[in-house]
Amino acid sequence: MSTARDLDDGFRRILYDAMVLSASLRAVRSCIGYPKPSAAEIDGNVEAHHMNALIQIRSLDDFFIGRDHGRPDTIVVTNFPGSSSQPSCLPPNPSAQYRSTHTFVAHKSWDAVAKDPSVGAGQLSKSELVRIGLALLDGFDRFWSVCRAKNIGVLLNPYAQAYRSIYESNIAYLHKEGP
Repeated sequence: MSTARDLDDGFRRILYDAMVLSASLRAVRSCIGYPKPSAAEIDGNVEAHHMNALIQIRSLDDFFIGRDHGRPDTIVVTNFPGSSSQPSCLPPNPSAQYRSTHTFVAHKSWDAVAKDPSVGAGQLSKSELVRIGLALLDGFDRFWSVCRAKNIGVLLNPYAQAYRSIYESNIAYLHKEGP
């Protein structure tokens, strides 16, 4: 990315990811039976948001730590002037939660299917998911501050303005309710 338009378009993509993550975290946080309902109370929509939040967490974490997977088309935080890599928001290896996020999200493995805690593939609890997601969104806010200082993402199209509004509403709710 080199032009101001490229940077604005790239920022809009990351804003979209943050908005989607915040929406999924809000759905998980506000579900009946939070933090974890009994089997009789499982809501498929909440479970879908749980899985989506895991995917978004993995994707945004890779963006912020600058892991580009060797692909030339991958955007990373250091592509934006003034932005620097951030520490990973995922629990440090070899914790079960770290392995869970990567194993469960990265691919369909037998460990993930079995959700066997001894191999670290059990699903994150809803409260842990919200806690990690909020830490990641705090990183997004730091990134956004740097972008605003460099006038990146300031000229948001109507879609991006809607993303920003939804994100701000969700993040206010999440900070108020906490993990």
